[in-house]
Amino acid sequence: ETGLTHFKVGPNSGDIQLIDLDQTDRVSFTGSALEQSTTDLANEFADMIVTQRAYSSAATALRTVDEMVRIVTGLKS
Repeated sequence: ETGLTHFKVGPNSGDIQLIDLDQTDRVSFTGSALEQSTTDLANEFADMIVTQRAYSSAATALRTVDEMVRIVTGLKS
């Protein structure tokens, strides 16, 4: 793999096979059709919200710890 969508021939690639798409039943194309996705958007959005809340909570905890360290450092002086 040379990128996310581009591939190149390598020692483990195997032989290149050229197939005439009009003369094979390996694939079919349907004009003006929509692809069905296996992604459940409701679950993805729920996971995103949970992750965002966890990030926000962690950021708040770090700010609190930072503030506590500054107060303790000020008390030592």
